[in-house]
Amino acid sequence: MQLDILLQVLASFIFQHIENVPLESGLIHFLAMLGIDAETKRLRTAKNYSYMLAGMVYCMRAIVVEALLLSGTRSQ
Repeated sequence: MQLDILLQVLASFIFQHIENVPLESGLIHFLAMLGIDAETKRLRTAKNYSYMLAGMVYCMRAIVVEALLLSGTRSQ
């Protein structure tokens, strides 16, 4: 039960429809803030930021597969 609710919350961040204001999405806002280095007060270089984005993409793909494909095959 708790895992299903957690999956729904995570999927709501991913499957959010945004119009012309991308920073209204919590996920896009989080990723934008993740690109700022607090120590140097500058944007992170690609070398220091791309692995974070790759990790987020991997996790989002796993959540999407769980939410869309596997939830339909579970016994209720």
